[in-house]
Amino acid sequence: MPTFRVQWEEKSSSSTNPARKTTTITANSMAEAKAKVRQRIRVGAKVSNMTAVRQ
Repeated sequence: MPTFRVQWEEKSSSSTNPARKTTTITANSMAEAKAKVRQRIRVGAKVSNMTAVRQ
């Protein structure tokens, strides 16, 4: 299974600025990698600028 590095900006309701976060995940495709990361993120957080790069 390929490895992807996924980056995104996460903004919670209490913060003023979004936080840039990065993780490495194994998945079959970029779309699957993004979906796995979205499942891990808190429910109330707003996510933007998500990118996945194959390593």
